[in-house]
Amino acid sequence: MIGAAILLACSGGEVQKPDRETGWELGPLSVTEVEPAEGGEGGGTALAIGGEGFVEGGTEVSIDGAVCGELSVHSAESLSCVTPPGSPGEVALRVSRLEDGATTTASFTYLAEGATDGGTGGTDGGGTGG
Repeated sequence: MIGAAILLACSGGEVQKPDRETGWELGPLSVTEVEPAEGGEGGGTALAIGGEGFVEGGTEVSIDGAVCGELSVHSAESLSCVTPPGSPGEVALRVSRLEDGATTTASFTYLAEGATDGGTGGTDGGGTGG
């Protein structure tokens, strides 16, 4: 083909090249932050996950093999979800991109019920009293 032009797009300082199937080559997939890094074994902890390569409608998050609920991809660098129930201990948090099969892992720790304080500073019922 004579005179064909190849267009490149720039995303976050990286050049993306055309790809036959998707039209654009996807950048790397990574998780750099999970907040909070722990939550109760009953699930229901709202997570904020930072990284890169997230795709709206094409990213899945699972913790110890169970799919996170209420997944929302805010941008290629930010997503949120709600943890499913799990067993106490450190487990794998896996982010997968469906389009190209890329996966990356981080860790999340389930705490035994009663071990979390809900941000109140403790579960002993103590206070400053008078």
